[in-house]
Amino acid sequence: MIKESVKLKTVWRITKFRDEDGAIARMLKAGASIEDVIKAFPERFIADEVEIGNILLNEGATELWKLVIGQWAEVTNESIGTGDGTTTTFSATLTNKPVVPGSVSVTDGSETFTDNGDGTLTGDAGGSGTINYTTGEISVTFNTAPASGADITADYKWLNVFDETNAEIGVGDGTDAEDATQTDLVGTNTAYVGMDSGYPTVDGNTVTFRATFDGNTANFAWEEFTVRHKVTGININRKVVDKGTKASGETWVVNLQISMS
Repeated sequence: MIKESVKLKTVWRITKFRDEDGAIARMLKAGASIEDVIKAFPERFIADEVEIGNILLNEGATELWKLVIGQWAEVTNESIGTGDGTTTTFSATLTNKPVVPGSVSVTDGSETFTDNGDGTLTGDAGGSGTINYTTGEISVTFNTAPASGADITADYKWLNVFDETNAEIGVGDGTDAEDATQTDLVGTNTAYVGMDSGYPTVDGNTVTFRATFDGNTANFAWEEFTVRHKVTGININRKVVDKGTKASGETWVVNLQISMS
């Protein structure tokens, strides 16, 4: 058996600003580049610090490979309504998305809807419905009104990807050494922030995550960093390094590049 090694390079960039009025945080969260913000507010710039390396956590690696081979997360019996004996149409937004086309099934115990893979649902008793795979919005109209108290439930698969909706960067004050078996930050104080607009991005073999921590967020010692999925709680990695204590009124932005070769 021939084993090939995969080289993983990570670059963490933490950029710090004084930001009492929140103007810098608003710009960054809207997707402005760090360079443009520094040009616009040079007097507020504090520091731009770069750290190399971290450890890829086992749970993150497992999740990434599941995505590669198409082993999607499954949900069963998610409630989307309750029958009253009169109403025939039920609408809801599924908890998890994006939804895998062709994977949705809805039932009240009497009529079952099948996903045609094109955004439409067909009931086996003549009903019809729709599903938006991106937003999770679903609507079904039963041929006969579900009985009073009947649970209307949905089964489906969803792509638990680390996209702009689901990815978040976390910081904490834990100083325990990095270990592949860890499943989250370990500090007493932790904070997680979602992606700035337009992130993450992919360029060749490099993915870039970026999140902005405004003046009211994560004002404690920054000792550890991670990227995690906000729905499943699965962490890709963990980095331990002392970056100082974030003060109220300061905006710090965390930029992480992961390259694979």
